[in-house]
Amino acid sequence: MSSEPAVRAVGLGKCYELYRQPQDRLKQILARGRRRYYREFWALRDVSFEIPPGGTLGIVGRNGSGKSTLLQLVAGTLAASAGSVEVRGRIAPLLELGTGFNSEFSGRENVYLNGALLGLSQDEIGARFDSIASFADIGEFIDQPEKVYSSGMHVRLAFAVATAVEPEVFILDEALAVGDARFQLACYERIQRMLDNGTTLLFVSHDGNAVKRLCERCLVLDAGQVVFDGAPNPALNAYSRILFARDTPPTPPTRAARANVPPPPDLHAGADTLAKEYRYGSGKGRITGIVMLDAAGAASLLFETGTRVVVRCTVEVEQPVSRPVFALRIKNDRGVEVYGTNTYFQGQTLPPLDPGARLTVEFTQEMVLMAGSYFLSVSFVELVGEEIEPLDRRYDVLEFRVTAVDRSFGVANLRSQITVRPQTGDTN
Repeated sequence: MSSEPAVRAVGLGKCYELYRQPQDRLKQILARGRRRYYREFWALRDVSFEIPPGGTLGIVGRNGSGKSTLLQLVAGTLAASAGSVEVRGRIAPLLELGTGFNSEFSGRENVYLNGALLGLSQDEIGARFDSIASFADIGEFIDQPEKVYSSGMHVRLAFAVATAVEPEVFILDEALAVGDARFQLACYERIQRMLDNGTTLLFVSHDGNAVKRLCERCLVLDAGQVVFDGAPNPALNAYSRILFARDTPPTPPTRAARANVPPPPDLHAGADTLAKEYRYGSGKGRITGIVMLDAAGAASLLFETGTRVVVRCTVEVEQPVSRPVFALRIKNDRGVEVYGTNTYFQGQTLPPLDPGARLTVEFTQEMVLMAGSYFLSVSFVELVGEEIEPLDRRYDVLEFRVTAVDRSFGVANLRSQITVRPQTGDTN
């Protein structure tokens, strides 16, 4: 495998000229650079990264943060205003719906058109057509005009073509969100096979679990700039802070802080929070203590699957909180959320809290998770209208471990009981 990056971006930027009124465009042409009748809008600015062959990079950010612009620059469908981007090998972009398809052509004709745009010959497309049509599974619509397709039918066909070309670099921009569950599963399985075969992936999604599942690294974009570059779990924590920030800019952990990871805590201590926890909030209330208790009521970070566990938090209120909500979530060691709940989802309407109030909040549940390491996050938030104001969010505050009682596998232990018995009588 080549030591050269599959994708390299250096100082990449895209600037648009915004005019107040249409006639200003003509004035700008006539001015010949002597005067400016527009203002600059940088959709993307000073973005640099490298992806090795077979590497995976997730990109997350709010709407308008520059994610799709970045993918279009890498795909070559948009010209950069600054910097450069280099891609090695065949590239297959699956961007916004409609890209590369002619609405008047049939699905069959669009397969040949899109395949040609991706670098396949007519014979190569013909040899792969049956496989493409089978994966897309749109039946007789393969010979109907694309303009009568639903968004789901379109993305089925577009994904089938893009992955059939066996690209060295695959670019995916949130397209799978319109597919049904069965189709999404088939897509993720195909993507995983591509990754196993050395394909490089750039993946934009609002689904944090999908980013954690597929990507080794993640960029967080905000206002066209990279505000975080690192592992998916801390990247998604930083993204969460951006989503809920009101007046303060995001302050993701520094590279030095991420490197300064302490040794694992004592599994029987139970109350030692991690130095690498990600914490933020307005400060109107604080979670001052967190402990996990086993079935005997002892503090611990080691639990047997199927046993009762209590997460106990102590809370102090600094300013009035009209609609308090307390939340818990658990992630596995890949950052995938395996469980989450809160008082609002549980139908508990809590009374307003006054300054100086002190509370104990307990979450009691059965530890039905499979053996492995997990991370606990707890939150104290306030509902303000339809919005959530974080008061104190403590992500990945405790690491705990679950031990198995049998040799089952997966992410949850459903404690199955298997019965095998002979049939009696006429079975026809």
